[in-house]
Amino acid sequence: MFTALQRQHATCLIYIQQPTTKKKHICVGGFNGHSPEWGYTSYNCTGQKIEEFCEASNLSVLQNANSTPTLLHRAHLTLKRPDLTLWSSDIKNSFRIEVIDDIGSYHRPIFTQITSPPALNHPRRTRWNFKKANWAEYKKTSDKLAL
Repeated sequence: MFTALQRQHATCLIYIQQPTTKKKHICVGGFNGHSPEWGYTSYNCTGQKIEEFCEASNLSVLQNANSTPTLLHRAHLTLKRPDLTLWSSDIKNSFRIEVIDDIGSYHRPIFTQITSPPALNHPRRTRWNFKKANWAEYKKTSDKLAL
């Protein structure tokens, strides 16, 4: 899991070297990226970079325009979604998020719970290692029983 934070008025600081195709990846953070996909009216540089990165990798942004907002912009009295969760497609159904009520900050925390399927419990099959057998003792015992 990775966490990213970008100051609100910083220039586009997202530098992505190579797209990822790794499995079991979650990337969370206060990216301050703007995209119509997340309920903004337009893009900013960070929002464009995040979308380009997701298109070139196996990552997707969990939030959309209908997701619970994580920021109350007090100057404009608007609700926004600058805090994003990116996940790899192989764990799509393995976690859930919940935006927690106000804790006295402009940002509301996102609780991310990762679930794993129950371990499969297969009964073990009995196996014999014939190389470790005491064949002399076996022959002696079987000969004795045959009489």
